[in-house]
Amino acid sequence: MTITRNQPLTTKQMAFVTHYMAGEGPAKACKSAGYAGTIPTLYGTGGKLVRNPKILAEIATRQENEAQSKGIDLNWIVSELKDNASKAKADGQYAAANSAIGLIGKALGLIIERTESKSLQATIDLGHVGQLTESQRAEALRQAADLLDQRALTVASDVDK
Repeated sequence: MTITRNQPLTTKQMAFVTHYMAGEGPAKACKSAGYAGTIPTLYGTGGKLVRNPKILAEIATRQENEAQSKGIDLNWIVSELKDNASKAKADGQYAAANSAIGLIGKALGLIIERTESKSLQATIDLGHVGQLTESQRAEALRQAADLLDQRALTVASDVDK
């Protein structure tokens, strides 16, 4: 099968975009779109899909169409935020005013948010693996996979907060 650059998104990819834009995380959007696999597999697939240039283009197109249909553009957003900042400041609500000002800065690209990335490291002692029976090795691998699934769920719930 030859893949061409102009090949449209598949039905599953389009469904993924719909679910992702509805607020589902990448793994949940994958599952909702019909992708099969374990939780770690769905996380991997979802991560790849959200970096896929064609999917990013589809998301941008849908967002632009949605904004245009509602009459929302950058000028409108900044105008509304300026009004909110002025009203909040006049009412002595300086935290709300500063929040609106910060959002204006972000909208205009004047403020860039930076996040810290932390990696998870785990060590598994395989020193005695040669002494295990086939069924013991299979059980150890199943337990390790279960721990990774639980960690993936914990990370996902932390990210969704």
